[in-house]
Amino acid sequence: MLNQFEPQLAKTLAVIRKLPRWKLIAGCGVVLIAVFIISLFGSKAGEIAAALGGVIGGLIGAGGAVWAVFLTLSREKNEEEERVVAAIETEVTTLVKYVIGTIGVCEQIATGLKIPRQDAGYIVKNIPASPTIYPAVADRVGLLSHPQATVEFYMRLAEARMMVEMLQNKTTPQGVVNVNPPVENVTPQFAGSIAESLITALQLARSIIADDVNPSHKTVLAGYVKTTVVNQIDGCLTSAKRTFPDAESFKTPDTQSGQS
Repeated sequence: MLNQFEPQLAKTLAVIRKLPRWKLIAGCGVVLIAVFIISLFGSKAGEIAAALGGVIGGLIGAGGAVWAVFLTLSREKNEEEERVVAAIETEVTTLVKYVIGTIGVCEQIATGLKIPRQDAGYIVKNIPASPTIYPAVADRVGLLSHPQATVEFYMRLAEARMMVEMLQNKTTPQGVVNVNPPVENVTPQFAGSIAESLITALQLARSIIADDVNPSHKTVLAGYVKTTVVNQIDGCLTSAKRTFPDAESFKTPDTQSGQS
């Protein structure tokens, strides 16, 4: 007898499996409500009141549980955001002093310092080849107040290192034999190109460090460090503008449109 219903039962289950979850949940809810309402007919007043009280109590309990979960998730999200922001700010603040030092070397080259091309790595020797914190939180960069500026900051550092490595590793063209090749120094123009990338990096770092996303969580020491670093950035940018006045990083959109 049961075998006669197996094909129909299989078809019904197949249809149910294809339904979206929200439809299944809504359907079950409608069925339960219908059963509850039908069961009320013929019941005594006391039984109806008890049933309604149970339903209302269940709804209140479920609502409280949902609200508690929501508050917990919101708190965890805020704490995660604060940790990511603090970690990136710390690393950017640390890297800024190396960027300032590298721009200083570029200024010295532009004003007469001689560095052989083979030793060009000296220019960016203090900038880490790969950051520590940024790769670990790159998937959560959207939590930052300046996600684009943060990504661009690290890209500019990588760009400067890549340019120096390409110059340092440049080889003599094939077929050219020179027993006593002349010493080839890093040119002021090349130093200006490196400075260009790092000046932009400093400008981006300033917006990251100077922004008070959560001032209530800033300690006195953190505020002092932030102010000190911002002043150092401003001083470096002022000096770099004197040495590299034609750098694109110092040109405002109005200035660029006027020159085009």
